[in-house]
Amino acid sequence: GILYTHLQRNRFLYIAEDKKWLVWRSHHWCLDRKNEHLRGVEAVATAFLEEAKGLDVPIERNTESLQEANAEVAAAKKRVKQAEKDKDAPALYQADLDAREAAANASRFADILRGLMNRRKALTRRVDRLRSMVGAKNCVGWASVVENPLSVLSEELDQRPWLLACENGVVDLETAELLPGRPSDLLVKSVPVEFLGLDAPCPDWEALLESSLPDPEVRAFLQRLLGYAITGFCHEQILACFVGEGANGKGVIFETIQSIMGDLCWRILPEMILEQKTPRNSSSVSTDIMALRGRRIVIASETDEHCRISAAKVKELTGADTLNARGLFVEETNFGPTHTMFVQSNHIPHGLTADFALRRRLVLFQFLYSFVDDIAAEEAKTPARIGFFRKKDDQLTARLKSQYPGILAWLVRGCALWQKHGLAPPPQIVANVEEHRRNEDYLEQFLTTHTLRPWNPKRHYSHGDMAQFGIAQYCSTADNNQGNHLEDRPDQWSYQGRGVDPDDWIPFKEFRELYQKWFVERITEAKKYLPTGKGTTKKLREKGYLLDERGGQVRLFGVKILSREV
Repeated sequence: GILYTHLQRNRFLYIAEDKKWLVWRSHHWCLDRKNEHLRGVEAVATAFLEEAKGLDVPIERNTESLQEANAEVAAAKKRVKQAEKDKDAPALYQADLDAREAAANASRFADILRGLMNRRKALTRRVDRLRSMVGAKNCVGWASVVENPLSVLSEELDQRPWLLACENGVVDLETAELLPGRPSDLLVKSVPVEFLGLDAPCPDWEALLESSLPDPEVRAFLQRLLGYAITGFCHEQILACFVGEGANGKGVIFETIQSIMGDLCWRILPEMILEQKTPRNSSSVSTDIMALRGRRIVIASETDEHCRISAAKVKELTGADTLNARGLFVEETNFGPTHTMFVQSNHIPHGLTADFALRRRLVLFQFLYSFVDDIAAEEAKTPARIGFFRKKDDQLTARLKSQYPGILAWLVRGCALWQKHGLAPPPQIVANVEEHRRNEDYLEQFLTTHTLRPWNPKRHYSHGDMAQFGIAQYCSTADNNQGNHLEDRPDQWSYQGRGVDPDDWIPFKEFRELYQKWFVERITEAKKYLPTGKGTTKKLREKGYLLDERGGQVRLFGVKILSREV
């Protein structure tokens, strides 16, 4: 394991919590899906094999030395016998000394040779073991736990928000420079496209955006928004909705972005941000949330027409707070978000403007133009949409693929523009959100169509409005009997500085029942969405209406019911 860590450092990494290996690919780390880390054990086996081969020369040399020493021993013994035969004491003494010395040398060479042979045999056995599956797994297992191991924590990965790994390097989004990748940056998710500089062209991409979003300010904002989204920051807390009937270009836009961003982009099921009948158990597996770790662009696609956004889920997934999740067969974990949320749908999900926290997150792009085969035929079918059709281009997707480096450059330029100007939504985007807020303010719609409210000098009143209010409330007053005009008496409409007359009230119960009846007829019959008394009083107070309780009855001031027909 120690030799493996030495040989394979900056080539393999082990994620202990996920029990997965990473392999280095030129400029970033990748999940090792082909078990390359096991094949990397061959480098250790090769090192041991080379060491074993390196023993061949010493073994051969010591074998020769041993043979020579043994020959000297034999010669000395022969001299000893001859001296004994000749009864030559001095010769016998010298021959005995020579024999002893030769034997010692032979023993020494034999020990060395035995050690070398045992070492070579042990190395050969180790190579054989490493080349087995069990041995290879044991080797990499130790490499992840020894001192200074080849291991990393999952929360250490993809923590450089200004860096964008791509095919030919790493783009520093803060400076738009292309740098060589460094293993120490711990970048895993990458863009499968080369960055060829800021000037790389993408004419078909720009033409598509111009056809889909004619307002140049909206297109410039989209570029800044996507430029921000390719960073790993999420402090802007954005929920960007792209809405419009089918065949309007938004699908091509997002498919292109997803292809360019690779595994930095992730599609989620719309249920992740919609209200559900059965809430998730807090202890259950949440692989859908875990999958968001390290992503930069997250897309929810095609919500149904009557679906309702879950405010709690959207706030959780578009905020900057730490996310909690648990993968399959792994422990619960926390991680910081790095993504921007996009919603692509034919219909605007309900509830996007339910409260201030959602409204301030919302960015709404409306795709009004449809791409069709025969413009004249479509305009004949729907005259009301004359001018809102564009010629369909069946080869556009293929041409866009060849311009991916240019579109990546467009995104990096958008990041530079975001750094310089911020997101700065243009008036059209702001107007889209405000229009949707009005469309979702059902209480305001009911008040507008079924009630007459107090005088507001800034509001235009019809003669019928003023006549009805005057007949109902002021015909008996001395001032009106003397002929003063109601429009000249705003003080009558703002009694005690509260905009209400203390005698001008209706039972809140009566108002609530009519409002609920109208809601069921005009909005939805689903009981779970029926306005409650508590929720209605809260919204009325937010709109500035006065409610109080007297004698067990809640009173609503400043509202006259014009019609009880819904």
